[in-house]
Amino acid sequence: MRNYNNDMSRLKYLDMTYYILRKDGAYAGVSLWEGYSAREKHQIAVHDGTRRSEVTVALFKGISHEFPPFPVAMPEELTQDSVYVK
Repeated sequence: MRNYNNDMSRLKYLDMTYYILRKDGAYAGVSLWEGYSAREKHQIAVHDGTRRSEVTVALFKGISHEFPPFPVAMPEELTQDSVYVK
């Protein structure tokens, strides 16, 4: 956050999830955002005798965003030799 001066218009394109484990077995799952979508929350895998997933604790409310997509209409000179845009 410091590197982006808390600029939320730039931070919304970043996302990270951490799994923290202490020697005594205590654990935590933290993430920058709540999830990839409203239905798909960030989770960590836990196995302490039973296998399960637990939702992480998020620093910010909301979801992370994909990097901005291409404009709807790309100029012809940019797409004529592209292997990505057809």
